[in-house]
Amino acid sequence: MSYLDELNLAQRDAVLATEGPLLVVAGAGAGKTKTLTYRILHLIAAKGVSPENILAITFTNKAAHEMRERVIGLLMANGMSPDTPRVSSSHYQPPATSNQQPFLGTFHSLAVSMLRAHGARIGIARRFTILDRADSTRAMREALKDAGLDRELWDPGKLLGAISRKKGDALSRAAFVEMAQNYHERVIADVWERYERILALERALDFDDLLLSALTLLRAEREVLAHYHERFRYIHIDEYQDTNRVQYELSRLLAARYRNICAVGDSDQSIYSWRGADLRNLLDFERDYPDARVVLLEENYRSTKTILAAANDVIKKNVLRKDKTLYTRNADGERISVSSCYDEAHEARFVAGEARSLIESGTAPEEIAVLYRTNFQSRALEEAFLGAGVSYQVVGVRFFERKEVKDVLAYVRLMLAIAERSREGTAGEGGDVPVPPAGGAGERLAGASLLRDPTLASDLARIVNVPPRGLGKATLLKLFAGRPIPLVAVRRAAEFEALLGELASAAASAKPSETVRLIVEKTGMAEQLRDGSEKGAEREANIRELVTLALRYDALAPLTGLERLVEDAALASDQDALETGKSALRLMTVHAAKGLEFDHVFITGLESGLFPHERGGDATDDEREEERRLFYVALTRARKRVHLSCASIRTVFGSRNVALPSEFLADIRDELLEVVEPGTAGQGRTILF
Repeated sequence: MSYLDELNLAQRDAVLATEGPLLVVAGAGAGKTKTLTYRILHLIAAKGVSPENILAITFTNKAAHEMRERVIGLLMANGMSPDTPRVSSSHYQPPATSNQQPFLGTFHSLAVSMLRAHGARIGIARRFTILDRADSTRAMREALKDAGLDRELWDPGKLLGAISRKKGDALSRAAFVEMAQNYHERVIADVWERYERILALERALDFDDLLLSALTLLRAEREVLAHYHERFRYIHIDEYQDTNRVQYELSRLLAARYRNICAVGDSDQSIYSWRGADLRNLLDFERDYPDARVVLLEENYRSTKTILAAANDVIKKNVLRKDKTLYTRNADGERISVSSCYDEAHEARFVAGEARSLIESGTAPEEIAVLYRTNFQSRALEEAFLGAGVSYQVVGVRFFERKEVKDVLAYVRLMLAIAERSREGTAGEGGDVPVPPAGGAGERLAGASLLRDPTLASDLARIVNVPPRGLGKATLLKLFAGRPIPLVAVRRAAEFEALLGELASAAASAKPSETVRLIVEKTGMAEQLRDGSEKGAEREANIRELVTLALRYDALAPLTGLERLVEDAALASDQDALETGKSALRLMTVHAAKGLEFDHVFITGLESGLFPHERGGDATDDEREEERRLFYVALTRARKRVHLSCASIRTVFGSRNVALPSEFLADIRDELLEVVEPGTAGQGRTILF
């Protein structure tokens, strides 16, 4: 077991503690992924555990893919060559007959796998669509309209957020209806019911439904739960501090029989309470499992001694945490630079100038990150980087949310729907559907059952006129209702049906990348985008990138590959949009930066009320501690140097306000800081350090 020599003592303890519950408190940069992957290797190589009996859950597709690659590399390096196809899909599972890899994925991908296999037991069709945020908002707008509610008074996004929090707390709509007491809660209950009806009609689930439905399945079906008890005898949950109630319950149920659960997390990096994460899941692990072992990973391999000293200074003020102190054998490193600027424009120009100097002195652009507390701060920064001629990428603008990409994926989902009909032997059931044209002349539209299927309404409405073919949503509504449409529309609809049939036939045998390429060319989308404009060229490039992405699924059976492609697209996170091969500086919120690391990190907007965020001026103690954890996360993203900045005046919601430096700046010892003068801003400058 020579691989154990590559671990420090604490990591080795975590790897060897294979039986029973284990809590690994892993500080930033302390090698938690290495510990997890070596633990999986040890289970297989030394303990003889079958790979298919191992489950490892993390929080993004990107992290899951990296973990998968590292596990495969370790297995191969130790003479155990995996015999299953390798794809980037973080939740790919080989057929049951050759299931020889651990399940490495996200909670959502695990839920999808469970529901595809067993969802019929609780009324969920195998071919369900996963709605992204935009599609969920569209469905909520329909629910509001159906309820006769004013969208000015009832914001769809806020209603979705309220319902999401209830689902994250493992609360079903039926349970919420019973406890609804006031008018506001009764309205939410009514809209929730209408929203569920719309999703059921489209055979769709939103992100929260995936987890809640999987939990419902395991609670309701003892045979299914028993199956997964035997399937996953060794369970690993990464980022345990970020689990919400439903994820906690899923973990608890899956581990109930063998109790071989390894929870890995860090109370000092819990920053997602706003989306339901409950830090107490980690803090109470030893209450849930009284016989649990606890291992602290405190040696940091990422940052300098100076950066860690500052991080420790900041976080030690928090009370709600597992006590630990990060240390490193790395060099002391440079002091942390602190700059006070006149306003946000001055700050942005200063940061852009500093970043350009770093690049000119040899730092790779992708090794520089500029972080901010809230998204609105990016505008001034983007303008400054454009002015300075510095290439940048804004993380958080998701690739899969771009219109042209969503259009192609809608076509792919229709291909899968047609294939599903063919498998079920329902294609064309009921014969042709009469669609009388205007004027009374009888006309029959072959295959019109597809265009009248409400479960396909969302995808059909999206692409029926992409590119323009003289068909629109009004025509679809008439088809759904069985009402007459003009003769010209009948012919166009028939041509559209024929096109879909041709594409579906090709998709059944072609590689996924070939199917995506065929969709782009055969539908005329590529030709439409080649209009000579810069925007058209950019959108065409996005579609070409989708074809490239689809190559990763070509090792799978054609329809399985397409299914995995649309699932991964639906489950993609902000970090999955990060173009790792692109030579560009990164702009992102601190939340989006979690899990990443860079040589140089700029933390901007360090002003009271902005970072820490004032949260309306009535923040609770828990919220104040979370803001401090957020700053701690920002600091520990850096390998070599941290650059801090603030502005004396900042414009927020059109109002220019005098800003005071963040209290976080005072938490760091003076000897760790270096004041860097940013120069004048034309209107004077206030130095506040």
